[in-house]
Amino acid sequence: MLVVVQVAVCALLLISAAITLRGERTVASQDTGIDPRGVFDVHVGEKLRVPVTARLRAEPRVSSVGAFLEYPVASEATGDGRTMRMNYMLTSPEYFDIFRIPMVRGRNFSQAESQAEAAVVVVSETAARRLWPGQDAVGRTVTCPRTAPFYVAAHPASALVIGVARDSFQDWDEQGRPQRACLYFPTYAGSSLRVLLLVGMKGQIGIESARRIIAADVDAVAPGGADNIESQEDVQTSRLFPFRILLDITGFLGALALLMTLSGVYGVLSYLVTQRRREFGIRIALGALGQDVAAMVFRQSLKLAALGAAAGALLAYAAAKIIGNIIQPIDPLDWRGYAGGVLVVLAAALAASCVPARRAVRVDPAVTLRCD
Repeated sequence: MLVVVQVAVCALLLISAAITLRGERTVASQDTGIDPRGVFDVHVGEKLRVPVTARLRAEPRVSSVGAFLEYPVASEATGDGRTMRMNYMLTSPEYFDIFRIPMVRGRNFSQAESQAEAAVVVVSETAARRLWPGQDAVGRTVTCPRTAPFYVAAHPASALVIGVARDSFQDWDEQGRPQRACLYFPTYAGSSLRVLLLVGMKGQIGIESARRIIAADVDAVAPGGADNIESQEDVQTSRLFPFRILLDITGFLGALALLMTLSGVYGVLSYLVTQRRREFGIRIALGALGQDVAAMVFRQSLKLAALGAAAGALLAYAAAKIIGNIIQPIDPLDWRGYAGGVLVVLAAALAASCVPARRAVRVDPAVTLRCD
């Protein structure tokens, strides 16, 4: 029972580590559809946004300055009777140029539409396909519920589609799939909503150097006016942080559990071989081959390992369901992760069985049965 529990814990941790590693690779290989190089978001107070924007636009090392809502907001949208759940963002016209997101059809917001927060919208390619399959989205009307968090009097419930932008990664959906359907509504730096400034830098300027340049321009308007200056490259990298923390924890504990499993299987099988020396002696005396005796030991080891691995896989599935609700896109049914963890456990059990199996094969019937 002790060995089975050790194997189960080991399988739980190794499977969790494998699933986490595959989730991290999924995130790392995800095409976001944006280019975060040289892009920074700047947190300043509402009254400082307009003068800070003007100062930054005058900075020769800044290519463009825009504004956007801090986080994508998930809600529902209706087009031609089709209602879909997708993300919403408030952006200024500069957003698409700063992140190098091209318009595949139609046009971007005009500055006048941005200032007026007009009833127009740019949709992503996925949003256009879902709301108007096989049709041109430009010129269509999107209807959105007033319950969306950013909808105030300035944002109407219906908006005219003026453009279709190339897909960019927004979030993970409930099934752990990349969410690329998004609606972009116009806003500007002076909006009463909680928007951030988005700054694009020219050339190959290091992150820290660019941050100092932006901070100096903000301080020229209001000393200490920037609450935070964050690199979008760091934001993209931070998406991997939860996976790496979980991977470090499960990997370290899994390695310890693997060592315990090796010692546990070895100790139990060594004890069993000692207890069954007389049986092995009789079998060999009656003509059993060494490989037959070794197979008995390996079967005993695999039996213990299989029971523990099965229990560990069930525990890993339950743990992955919980973790997957917190960290996406961890797939609780990732069979490759389960296969990898179980195979490592079984291989460890077989490796721990080699020395006891060798001892069993070397039992001398004449010595073992001498007393009989």
